[in-house]
Amino acid sequence: MQMDSAPESDEKALRRATAALLIEVSRADSEIDDEEETAIYDALRESFDLDGAEIDALVLEAQDAADVATCLREFTTRLNEQLEPERKVQILEWLWRVAWADRRIEAHEQHLMRKLAGLLYVGQKDYVAAKLRARRAVLASDHR
Repeated sequence: MQMDSAPESDEKALRRATAALLIEVSRADSEIDDEEETAIYDALRESFDLDGAEIDALVLEAQDAADVATCLREFTTRLNEQLEPERKVQILEWLWRVAWADRRIEAHEQHLMRKLAGLLYVGQKDYVAAKLRARRAVLASDHR
């Protein structure tokens, strides 16, 4: 019976790690605004097919995890263990969408994104492509 709960536990840990990274990116510029929160919720909804209440609970859990984490590797290790390279690039794109949510990238955000790409073993080509796709998506949302 315990074997049945293991995949759910892995999925929950994957969700928490992803949410914690999204939160860390939103905190990088020292102010979390509504656009960044919306980007986090959009990422979690699309990535894991969660409803609003599930996302609320996950965000609270991830905020607590991010508050006590000693390094980002605690979260990126989980993603590296469980995700295919294409999926990690997709997560990186969502991280970029959070960073771009306020329509600017500050030096600390840029540094954090480079660090996360390295920790996720995402190559330069995929890193740049994810950044550009995220920027286009954020700017396109301005015209809707």
